Amino acid sequence: MSEAMRRYAFWLVMLAAAGTFALTMGARQSMGLFLPALNTSTGLGLGSISLAFAFGQLWWGLTQPFAGAMADKYGAGRVLAVGVVLLAIGTFITPLMTTTMGLIFAIGVLASGGSGMAGPAVLMSASVRMIDPARRGIATGLVNAGGSFGQFATAPIAAS
Repeated sequence: MSEAMRRYAFWLVMLAAAGTFALTMGARQSMGLFLPALNTSTGLGLGSISLAFAFGQLWWGLTQPFAGAMADKYGAGRVLAVGVVLLAIGTFITPLMTTTMGLIFAIGVLASGGSGMAGPAVLMSASVRMIDPARRGIATGLVNAGGSFGQFATAPIAAS
């Protein structure tokens, strides 16, 4: 493969991984902006909503090692796709929940689990496999920067 093709492939992989991480982290971190609307639509109160978010934080972290194992077995693309679909479903059904357990399921299991499946463990692992060893440090930094950018850029968009 020519040097120009290697550079193109490197930046394509980095853009895809950083963009995916930006979307999942942006969606995950901007949910708190909708707390008043969520409280109004569900009528469950701030305590129940906070419990669902707290469970989501735990579940997001616990999901990642298992998502990595699933990516090794079934492929990163499939795990990422399932993660994004779960995140979308969880986010979509959240305002429809009428019980605390339903809210924990929507936010804490589906949305957070999906975000964990499309999170840094799978994205970085898949990215560095495709990159030559000399560029793996910059690759992980770029993927992480994508997640940070997603948190930064999504909040103003979601707020408006």
